[in-house]
Amino acid sequence: MWNRLIDGCQQLAVLGLLGALLPGCLKDVETEFPDGMGPLDAVNLATFPSDDAETMSTTGEATEDWVSVHGRGYVHAPITAVWAALQDSAVDTDRRRVDEWLAEDLADDNVDRSYVIHTTVKELISVDYDLTWRHSVVEGTATEPEVVAIRWQKTFGAAIIEVIEGSITLRNAGDELVEIEVIEHLGAPNQNAEDIELFIVDLHADAVAFSKDLPLPEFE
Repeated sequence: MWNRLIDGCQQLAVLGLLGALLPGCLKDVETEFPDGMGPLDAVNLATFPSDDAETMSTTGEATEDWVSVHGRGYVHAPITAVWAALQDSAVDTDRRRVDEWLAEDLADDNVDRSYVIHTTVKELISVDYDLTWRHSVVEGTATEPEVVAIRWQKTFGAAIIEVIEGSITLRNAGDELVEIEVIEHLGAPNQNAEDIELFIVDLHADAVAFSKDLPLPEFE
């Protein structure tokens, strides 16, 4: 029976009728994101871990304008719990490098959640900047989401940091299985892909811990 079904799908594809008559034969479906809420780059170059492992794989490179890092991974938890984790300012913050942060809700009728995180990094000098985060349900509802889009970017602060912007896509992939895709661009002095890859791995670890009601990892 399955061989006949596969053969039928192939024949319909040749005839150009596959999408119209047998949508179950399709495997790749493009998600339409609201304006300004899609992934930063058209293609995420990272690969998902094998066997649905609850880890994050990353790949990064330096361009003329910024460091670009892509990540893909899984979280074994309901998508509502993972989304709640990514609305927590401690999860959103690079706690290895940031010394102080304060979150403030914003009013934005175009998305489901919006807030700004006022951030301070204390090194040789104190550097302050704001990151504005926006969350939007793309498929499903706020209580039962299937796909969630998240974007963040620097909206105010020290000119030494030219670019901070990122995107996260959450997809409900099954019974307490969530796909998470992350892309970040950072344009600042002395930054490299390894630093951003570490933040993305930490972000995933935070999401795993938060969604399971465990303490967030601590960094010195």
